[in-house]
Amino acid sequence: PLITKLFNSPHTKPDNSNLYSWTDPDGKRKFSNVQPDAHASDLKIEHETNPSSNVTKIEIRGNSIYVPIQINHGGKSINTSIQLDTGASLTVIPERVSKYINAEILGLTTAKVADGRKITVERRRVDYLKVGPCSERNFEIASAKIAGADNRGLLGMDFLKNYPFRIDTKNSQIIWE
Repeated sequence: PLITKLFNSPHTKPDNSNLYSWTDPDGKRKFSNVQPDAHASDLKIEHETNPSSNVTKIEIRGNSIYVPIQINHGGKSINTSIQLDTGASLTVIPERVSKYINAEILGLTTAKVADGRKITVERRRVDYLKVGPCSERNFEIASAKIAGADNRGLLGMDFLKNYPFRIDTKNSQIIWE
């Protein structure tokens, strides 16, 4: 069963639920695996899942690709989307997200950002990180204050190296191989 897989394998392809997005009455973009009330006029299924599916819908903005993810720690879960970045060695999530799920603090480390600066980030551990049909349990992430309205974090090679994939820009999807 699924629970056995989750706890016995570091790399799992669990059964997922759909990932929905909509804009709330305050104008904020929301993501959830629970379908919102019918009043959401711009409701979209961002990621329609199937346990045997190897396809994940993505959002492409300019030259950036955003991937829906689920992060869980201590029974608290959040669905969001972060930028896929094959140039990033670490997966980085915003500090507010790691605090919300109360991800375990492991310590501090230094990370080099795209413009060459070095910044201090928290090393944290989450129970699992799920992207499409792929997940990692007891996964170490970096947590940092991320500036900018659209800076939602980075899905780095520490996750991606375990799951070969192709990006289909025409159909806005990732095919996990």
